[in-house]
Parts: sequence; structure tokens; C-alpha cells
Amino acid sequence: MSKALRRSDGTFAPGWRGGGRPPGRRNKLTEVVLQALADDFSLYGAAVIAKIRTEKPTVYLQVAASLCPKQVQTERLSPFSDISDEEMTQLEQLLSAVRARTVRELDELNGTAIELEPSDATQQDS
Repeated sequence: MSKALRRSDGTFAPGWRGGGRPPGRRNKLTEVVLQALADDFSLYGAAVIAKIRTEKPTVYLQVAASLCPKQVQTERLSPFSDISDEEMTQLEQLLSAVRARTVRELDELNGTAIELEPSDATQQDS
């Protein structure tokens, strides 16, 4: 890399389009530390977790909470999301007819059915 691309303090000069680590790439020290932690955890992790859980439950819960996502995105899906508007209208009409029939049958069973005269029916619709 050319010295002209960097300032005297080591930072990149204006207009520099490249350089630096790619996003998500760790430096060597971070990789070494993470590997050492992974090795240690594979040997002693379960025992340490059990000890912390019994001796310092507050710390145990803090660690557990820190590993949980801050926000959980959920998507509420309707069981009717895959049917068309026309099918939804037909379903509403069917359910309305079934409900009306059920109410009528229950009224007949309970002896509370009301017979409407044709003139009463037209007044009810308006």
C-alpha cells in the first residue's frame, strides 16, 4: 500500500475508496481471544454455568438476558390471508346464512320463534 494514500497520523487520505477490513471481519487479536474462550468454555463451561447459577443467580440471569435479542419481530398471519376478496365475501354470506338458520332452529326449539307477516318483513328490511 502506498504511503501517499495515508496521512501522517496513519488514517486514510480523503478520496480513498478501499482499505480497511471488510465488514464483519475480525482482527487477529479478537480471533485469538475468541478461540481461547471457546477452548476454555468447552472444558469448563457447563460446570461454571452451574456454579454461577447456584452461587450468583443474578449474574446468571444477566448473562442469559444479554444473550436474548432486544426485540423479537413476529408476524401475525391470518388464516384467511390466502383467499381472495370474493371468496371472503362468499364465506361471510355462508356464515351469515348458517347463523340465521341456527338462530331460527334454536328459537323453534325454545318455542320463541316469531312468525313475520310479509308486511312485517318488508318493514324489518328498511
